[in-house]
Amino acid sequence: MKLISVALGILAIGSVAAGAARAQDSEHVGDPATGRHLARIICSACHVVGADQSVSPILRPPAPAFIAIANRPDVSAASLSNFINHTHPVTPKLGQMPNPQLLPDQVADVVSYILTLKKQHQAHSDAANPPPGK
Repeated sequence: MKLISVALGILAIGSVAAGAARAQDSEHVGDPATGRHLARIICSACHVVGADQSVSPILRPPAPAFIAIANRPDVSAASLSNFINHTHPVTPKLGQMPNPQLLPDQVADVVSYILTLKKQHQAHSDAANPPPGK
């Protein structure tokens, strides 16, 4: 009986630890540097992913630039993640974005990168348009 109690205790601890690991994975905060790297490899055929992109997108006209996407008023980490994960088919019709089939951590990384462009754009705008009297 004591052995069964110990075994159940170990299973319970293991279940809690596994649940915590899954929760941590689902709340992965993306790495912008990794997201930038992924975007340059996966997204740059259709989008301008950064100002330093050396090759123009092959899609004509190109899909929206990442900086334009980042600065849409309704853009958030959740909206970007939802779009990347759910709003386009694996086999798209002409003009639709294909499903990039990224892993959850990769989506978080790309989203994190896109959101840094919003911050950069705001910082450049603020520097270019200082308040009167400065």
